[in-house]
Amino acid sequence: MLILIEQNSFYSNYLRCQLLGKHLPFEVVFDEFDPEKAKKADIVLFQSLYLYKSFVQGPKYIWDLDDLIENDELYSKDKIKELEIEIQKCFVWCDGVIFGSDRLYDHYKKWYTGEYMIMDDYIDPCDHEATNELKDDGKIRIGFMGSGMYKREVEELIPIMQELKKKYPIEFIVIGVNAAGEKLKKAGFKLVPFNKNYNEFQYLLTNEHLDIAVIYQKERDVMIAKNYLKFAEFSWFGIPVVASEWITGRYVPKTLYKPFTDLKSCSRALEGLILDKDRTKLGKNAQKFTKTHFSLHDRTNQYKKFFEGVL
Repeated sequence: MLILIEQNSFYSNYLRCQLLGKHLPFEVVFDEFDPEKAKKADIVLFQSLYLYKSFVQGPKYIWDLDDLIENDELYSKDKIKELEIEIQKCFVWCDGVIFGSDRLYDHYKKWYTGEYMIMDDYIDPCDHEATNELKDDGKIRIGFMGSGMYKREVEELIPIMQELKKKYPIEFIVIGVNAAGEKLKKAGFKLVPFNKNYNEFQYLLTNEHLDIAVIYQKERDVMIAKNYLKFAEFSWFGIPVVASEWITGRYVPKTLYKPFTDLKSCSRALEGLILDKDRTKLGKNAQKFTKTHFSLHDRTNQYKKFFEGVL
């Protein structure tokens, strides 16, 4: 079996397609989509919506759909209507779809009734071999990580961090939310921009020597695609986590992180971990759980069966 995996510059493509392809027991080619190359493949695994306009007859097409496309925070109502039409046209080409969460499947099942698999995100141990070394300098480093869509979450966390900083020697370090950079700088906090070298992603975390991680996810439509990924990324390195319960709690026992439901309880949870001299124990327990439950190596057989079933 020959699988052509569409390669693009997004982290989700690296995480869900490029890393996966390295562990499949098939012949795998990574490349930007090309109709002539596609003709030689048995299966094309793709993510980009508009790619379907270049599809040719011959291979089977599997869409890795891991995000809400018709995002009402980014697009107007008219644009969303256009996107909905394009999504349905793309589904027509699909011989299989891999949905990034059960809630994302529930959202799109009205338009797609073919073969599908629900596959949450995962961590590839081969790609996460770094260690998170803490600094013994009296400072407590609190980290947040996300794409530009988390701008409002970061901006809502800034006042909390400012208040905590009045009482404790904390540093607030935000990885990737470039849109919040100006307000972070003004507040005296640090922004670490994402880069396209995703094979170096683990070092974006471990180079900051984080003592605590905070995962704040507001309840809004675009979050239906989200799962435990942020918890897994922090916990893989043993970083203790404070997280929005409504998402993380769907996948992770509350004993393995500090849950919160609003900004006030977020502040309390953060303060509790700041004062907890034994907080590394929470991180180590979460690390053990994450490596047992969220490893790509435990999922490759599911992918193998799905691809073979589609073919």
